Formats: sequence, structure tokens, C-alpha cells
Amino acid sequence: MISAEDYLHFVDKALDGMLRTVVDLGDTIANERLQLNQTNTPYVIVNHCLGVIDFWAGHKVAGPCVGQERPDTDNIPEGCTQGGALIHVLEELAQHRGQLQVTADVLKVKGGQLA
Repeated sequence: MISAEDYLHFVDKALDGMLRTVVDLGDTIANERLQLNQTNTPYVIVNHCLGVIDFWAGHKVAGPCVGQERPDTDNIPEGCTQGGALIHVLEELAQHRGQLQVTADVLKVKGGQLA
């Protein structure tokens, strides 16, 4: 069993790290994309994560997740419990924090910020 405090510690750590990354980049670089197809800016990556939190953790449900009957959410796992939704939030934050860091590192090199 994980406590709410333990869970929120990891969520806060991920969000704080993402915030530091975007602030360190500055407004210009945080709004640049990599020169690859279908990439997102650091700002968009963080904004996506906030949307994930709003959608998955913003709805307190104990049964199937909110939105499962909507065609645009057909990929939501069946029978996702409240705990499952919260784990999914943490999964997305961890995944996208890594994506954000790699994106930021490449953009820094492109902008001459790394030696």
C-alpha cells in the first residue's frame, strides 16, 4: 500500500523537475521543436502532462474511468480503478519527464548552450 503522501512526493518531484527544465530553457527555447517530424516543444510536453493530470486524477472515480464511452477515448483501459488511474498519471509523468529532458538537451546543443 502506498500512502497519498508517498504518491504525491513522486508526482511533485516529476513536476518540479519538468518546471526547472522549462524555466532553465527560457521562453524561446521552451517553445522550439526538434527538427524531426511529429515532435513537440518542451512547453507542449509539460502542457500535455497537466492535461493528463486533469483528465485522470481530476475525476475521482472508483469504477471505470471517466470517458470510456466516448469514441475519442476508446484506448482507455477497461475497468481502470481510481488507483489504476493514479498509477497511469505517474507513468505518464515519468515517461514525459524523460522525453522533456532529452528534448531539452538536444535543443540546448542546437542553441549552443552545451559545450
